[in-house]
Amino acid sequence: MSLNIITHKGIEYTHNQLIETMKKKGVKLKIRDYQSLFRLRSLPAGTYIFTDRERLDHWQLRACGRLYQALSEYPEYYKLYNNPAQILSKHGMLRQLFRTGINPFDCYTVTERTAPVRYPVFLKTEYEHKRPIGGLLENKSQLHDAIHTLSKNNFPLDGVIITEYFSKPLKADVFRRLSSYVIGQNLSFAGAVHEKNWCVKYGQHSIVGDEEYREERQMIDTNFRSEEIKKVVNLLNIEYGRVDYNVVDGKLAIYEINTNPHIPLYKSTNPNPMRNANNKIIFDNYINYLAQIDYSPNKIFMPKLVVKIKETLARH
Repeated sequence: MSLNIITHKGIEYTHNQLIETMKKKGVKLKIRDYQSLFRLRSLPAGTYIFTDRERLDHWQLRACGRLYQALSEYPEYYKLYNNPAQILSKHGMLRQLFRTGINPFDCYTVTERTAPVRYPVFLKTEYEHKRPIGGLLENKSQLHDAIHTLSKNNFPLDGVIITEYFSKPLKADVFRRLSSYVIGQNLSFAGAVHEKNWCVKYGQHSIVGDEEYREERQMIDTNFRSEEIKKVVNLLNIEYGRVDYNVVDGKLAIYEINTNPHIPLYKSTNPNPMRNANNKIIFDNYINYLAQIDYSPNKIFMPKLVVKIKETLARH
């Protein structure tokens, strides 16, 4: 069995640690990078997951699109997920979700020079998954000054987006972000992250207790908001990744979809035993669903495809 996750050189750490775990499930997991992929003469048959669309430049997107199309002509040999040419940019996703009425907030590119309708807002780049650039900007003047500072410091404005902030604390000064994994046709709740920061990223230990973790367990058991999230990923052509979101006053708000999420091995390191138990269920669910999309055809590769790959890359 062969399951291939394609990412960028230097970003393999997101899934590398799963190789031994998947081996125990009878799945040969291989992490490939786009740079090496484009130099291959042929590809072994199996499952291929394309990730990190936002880190692909235009040339790479075109090459991936043609390669995906060539592979898709042989479904008996290749099972494909996340067509890079059909996935929108981060800005494109958020704008689509707003215009279809799914998201209650809008976003803008800095270069389109459109004034936000709602404040506060924050700045973030389209091509990575780091924290926002600076803090919340409360009005037009603060936004103007922040953009001016970036430009003055020679920070490229192309690819910087302005997003209207839409969230509220879970309690007191604690904020929460929810996540769900998309793995083929399956959705699996990926847990809650808590921080004393308006932008929840990595989480902090011991700032919530049993009440919150009991609620998290219920979300796991019910696969929280899975029907709504399924509609979102179908709209955006996402077949693998992690959806980050929140529910504010009963309204679902999709913040980001990361097609190359970091999947850490399960470790019982949280001081709360209930949280450790939840994390174990979340990890096991992910591994089981990932194993399900593995594909093992009888032949190693399609000889005809060798020429198509070479022709595809030659045209670029």
